Amino acid sequence: MAFGSAATGGLSPALPLSTLPLSTLPPSTLPATPPGLLATDRLLDSATALFDLVQRLLGTVVGRVCGARIHMEALARPGTAPEAWAEALLRYRQVAADIQASLVATHDIGLSLLEAGLEDGFGLADSLSMLEQIATQMPPVPADADTAQGSLEALGEMVASIAVAQARFAAGQRRVEARMTLWADEGAEIEPGPLLLGGTDLQKEAVRLQALQVRQQLAGHSIGLGALMPRCLQELGAA
Repeated sequence: MAFGSAATGGLSPALPLSTLPLSTLPPSTLPATPPGLLATDRLLDSATALFDLVQRLLGTVVGRVCGARIHMEALARPGTAPEAWAEALLRYRQVAADIQASLVATHDIGLSLLEAGLEDGFGLADSLSMLEQIATQMPPVPADADTAQGSLEALGEMVASIAVAQARFAAGQRRVEARMTLWADEGAEIEPGPLLLGGTDLQKEAVRLQALQVRQQLAGHSIGLGALMPRCLQELGAA
């Protein structure tokens, strides 16, 4: 599915969903031998930073869904003046676009973790699939007060689904950390391979995303989180 089209009235986020067939992913893409103690430490730091970023993004989505509900309640109020209706509609459309962009950014980060091959199993793939389902729960722009009233329940269900996604990502983080701790305990000393380089890229990505978010806050205005990812990728390419 594609994020954004129905719920945001045609608005699209900066990044499309990956076309990676989640249901056909192998249980693990890890090498047969652990990547070495130093590599394991660096990869664990990178993975932890990205998991933390996923949780912050999902927390942001929860806040925005609550904001969307406030605007939807205004749209559901009978007898709302045309000017007030138009204002609430515009604000809902903007928040819906921000939510979809944030979900895309979260999906992209989760996909980076999945492709790094740090997890043994399908947990992260299931979490990404749930993000796609959450995106479909975003109610479309309502045509009238009755439609808006019927959309309020869907927004409540969306918050509940995000809580489940947060729990799934947290469980995924625990699995990754446990596996990499086991690697570190084995203390294998081999030449770091491509997985270490991938971990370095993940760490760069997390640091740059965090820096961009700080700049956004200091600037005092909102930048769609979906727009942060392509800028980050451009900087990584130039690094």
